[in-house]
Amino acid sequence: MAKSNSMRPMLWLVVLFAAIFLIPAAVHLFERIQSGSGIRSGVVVQLTYRGRFNRSWEGELMLGSVQSGQTWSFSLDPSNPTTPSIAKKLQAAELSRVPVTLQYQQRFIGPWRTDTNCLVSGVALASSRMP
Repeated sequence: MAKSNSMRPMLWLVVLFAAIFLIPAAVHLFERIQSGSGIRSGVVVQLTYRGRFNRSWEGELMLGSVQSGQTWSFSLDPSNPTTPSIAKKLQAAELSRVPVTLQYQQRFIGPWRTDTNCLVSGVALASSRMP
């Protein structure tokens, strides 16, 4: 019986180690798994930088014509080093109502990081304005 009591502190150390190091590492690796990718075209109708702890760029794209009313919500990839330049391009496109084409990856992202799981990694501006 004395032997099982001496193993309890070691068991708690193993559980503590797993909680501190292994679980966050597993979540981080799981977030990197890509479940889809594609492109979407339309007009940016909203782009905001928000969040309490982890601030992120969140936006909406009006798909097709303005009369369709269909929007698509997206987030800018927080791990992408070009995110600030993508945000500036999208802000300019929103102000001038220029159509854009967005490249995105769909991944599992914890709700504490972004609002959506569609992460934009690239943007191309069209040369003409929408009517």
